[in-house]
Amino acid sequence: MNQTDRHIQIVLVLLVLVLLVLVMTFIKEYEGVKKLETLGPHDVFTNILNHRGPFTANDVQLIQGWMTFDYVNKIFGLPSNELEMSLNITDVSYPRETLARYAERHRVNTAAFVDEVQNAVRGFLTKTQ
Repeated sequence: MNQTDRHIQIVLVLLVLVLLVLVMTFIKEYEGVKKLETLGPHDVFTNILNHRGPFTANDVQLIQGWMTFDYVNKIFGLPSNELEMSLNITDVSYPRETLARYAERHRVNTAAFVDEVQNAVRGFLTKTQ
């Protein structure tokens, strides 16, 4: 076996290892999404895509833990710093982090935190409508 063949074998082994890591990461992420129940029969994402007209205070139940703060701000037409201010968020991950991940990192119940976000959005929309 010459030197080139040896290098090719090493590269192939490394590629297989990278592929395994990617597959394991995908499975872990899929399980995380599945736990958030976004793949169930009441697919919130489909409801958002099919929604007609602007979102109102009556639509805040659509807010889910898989959403980022930025996404919530955009779909509900909030100023980019509204949730940051109303929820007293000082974390540098705002607004790119999901609500569930933020709650997990700050050791608060995800469902309770999503409720807080929903209430903050409802409060803002009620004031401005």
